[in-house]
Amino acid sequence: MYVKVKSMDGTQTAVLTISKLTTIDDFRGMVEEKLKIAKDRQRLFYRGKQHRLDICMALRLNSECHITAL
Repeated sequence: MYVKVKSMDGTQTAVLTISKLTTIDDFRGMVEEKLKIAKDRQRLFYRGKQHRLDICMALRLNSECHITAL
């Protein structure tokens, strides 16, 4: 499945390939590789909710996830 990741200000975007078993920590690692934003500086928002480290991804096909860097 493909997920479009975009920064809150819209300056950076990337398309990531994930599976149903991808954890938030794995996803953050992918974001770090593509967008060069350190894991500890990322805040991931999907459908208006911030995601934590201990759950699996529950994203829909062709979803968009927003990243906020501190």
